[in-house]
Amino acid sequence: MVMNVEIISKETIKPSSPTPHHLTELKLSLLDQIAPPIFVPLIFFYHPKWDSSINHSEKSCLVKKSLSETLTRFYPLAGTLKEDFYVDCNDEGVEYFEACIAGELSEAIKKPDKKILGQFLPFEPYGKGADSGRQVLLAAQFNMFTCGGVAIGVCISHKIADGNSATRFVKAWADTASRGDNSPEAMHPSFDAVFHFPPKDISGIMPTTGITTKDNIVSRSFVFDKSSITALREKAKAISADGSSQANQPTRAEAVSAFLWKRFMVMALSKSVKAKAKVFAALHAVNLRERMVPPLPVHSFGNLSQVAIAPTTVEVEKDYHFLAAQLRNAIRGINGDYVKKLHDGDVLFVLQLCFVLVVVTPANIS
Repeated sequence: MVMNVEIISKETIKPSSPTPHHLTELKLSLLDQIAPPIFVPLIFFYHPKWDSSINHSEKSCLVKKSLSETLTRFYPLAGTLKEDFYVDCNDEGVEYFEACIAGELSEAIKKPDKKILGQFLPFEPYGKGADSGRQVLLAAQFNMFTCGGVAIGVCISHKIADGNSATRFVKAWADTASRGDNSPEAMHPSFDAVFHFPPKDISGIMPTTGITTKDNIVSRSFVFDKSSITALREKAKAISADGSSQANQPTRAEAVSAFLWKRFMVMALSKSVKAKAKVFAALHAVNLRERMVPPLPVHSFGNLSQVAIAPTTVEVEKDYHFLAAQLRNAIRGINGDYVKKLHDGDVLFVLQLCFVLVVVTPANIS
């Protein structure tokens, strides 16, 4: 499948209202500091029937206007990252591109191709970002298909937002486009992560560039229907000595992850007996907001998640229930004690986190 994507315009979108002077500097939290210098990529597709009463030009104006209004509430995203220490909330704006695509939206989503999908984004998310001369924190691309469909690609800097924050920003943007900025349901984010996780001097520890690997990374999409997931959950149940299922039934994510984890290990073992000497790890992002005491509001913005790591060696007898339990224990390990160590800035603990983040970056995973 070939799709020609032509960039037809580029501009800077600024907040609809200036940021108050007392909010012009946002310090990075410890978790922002140790976040990888990449962008969180998101693509949203809209069917050609999406408000067919207006044309592409009117849709574009609506998207830009609502983006500008949303940035007033999410003002740090329109700022500039300064030396990985703070965000200068200077209202310089975000990069905004418009593109025409010679093709049908249905073709793009029927069999997603990573290379083609990448063209719907404003830039390569794992590289250096925009070529604007400053460290942009957000960029968007409005893609118009021949059929009338639309794809909106967004890149948000991981130095200021985790996946939860990125998706909540996009939801707020969508709500503004549909209801208006003055809607009583409009979300107002909280930028107080730095008070929960004060910054530390970690210069020289974390990487300062994005992923630069040139290796060919193969991606595949697998679809698990409801019945398949139910069957996997049953297989992943731990069995007690009397033959009954234990109370801890794995979640859907744990069951599917354990299945994929097992298949990767079997595949590695089939290719080389040396795989027996390797350690295979499964990683899961864990939202810290709900694990804080007291829990943080869902609209808390920033990097407020951590990676749970479950390691194991290749052994055929380690079946799904064992791997699912390993995952569950790793996720549960990110508890109140874990959060307290982060909050207190335990030096050894932070160094271990930095090491893990460097090792497990996609460029270093084989």
